[in-house]
Amino acid sequence: MQTKAPKDYGLIPGHMTMDYKSEYNLTGNIPFNLKADDFIIFAESDLKGKSKRDRVNALSNIKRAIENRIDCILFVFKYSNLAKNWNFPDKMEKLNKLGIIAPRILRKINRIRNLLEHQYQIPKRSEVEEAFDIAVLFLAYTKNFIKKFVGTFGYYRVEKSKEQKIDIYVKMVFGEDGIKIKVNDDKYSLEATDPNFDEWIKFGIECCY
Repeated sequence: MQTKAPKDYGLIPGHMTMDYKSEYNLTGNIPFNLKADDFIIFAESDLKGKSKRDRVNALSNIKRAIENRIDCILFVFKYSNLAKNWNFPDKMEKLNKLGIIAPRILRKINRIRNLLEHQYQIPKRSEVEEAFDIAVLFLAYTKNFIKKFVGTFGYYRVEKSKEQKIDIYVKMVFGEDGIKIKVNDDKYSLEATDPNFDEWIKFGIECCY
């Protein structure tokens, strides 16, 4: 069966009611030895130093913290195979498309990092401190995608003109390689290469986070 997008069913998160959702802490499922929180701790320690080296190391660890969290989010939403070929801007654009976060703040950090990598400029302490604050806010904002990940949820919409009968019911389940969608009698198994995959992920994010 050819897949459809949420809009094909007229699904709008704000017009639907949650039936149930199952939350999971996926910290132990992510296949990285170091996590974003580790790198931000390293950066905080670096910032206690006064040398140019400390500033450079702090900024590098800030960038690693952000990149690590982005990779973790892409992993839990089943984009890992595609993301192997993406650079940092590509990954930020995907998060923007999914409605997770606008990339303008992250671009500022990337600009500072590019100055360090490509033009050999030492970042100012004020720039590093600002980047650190932004990274801490970013990690706090996105932590629920990792620690309270919604792996299964059901939503329904009631048609008031039909005496409060359920008009449409949606169920989304995250599996090993993708997602399973059930909308009334329609069933789909989608991987990240499906043209409607992004729209279903965005729908799930808008419903559950």
